Amino acid sequence: MYYLAHKLKLKVVAWTVNNEETMIKLIWRGIDGIGTDYRFPS
Repeated sequence: MYYLAHKLKLKVVAWTVNNEETMIKLIWRGIDGIGTDYRFPS
């Protein structure tokens, strides 16, 4: 569905992604932004 939004020149943001594996998948798929409260390891 995000690819259709991009075709329409819309931005796509995923909200409350709290797992690193999902974040990586979304980034590779071309998501425009991610909202999260996930704490990355130091």
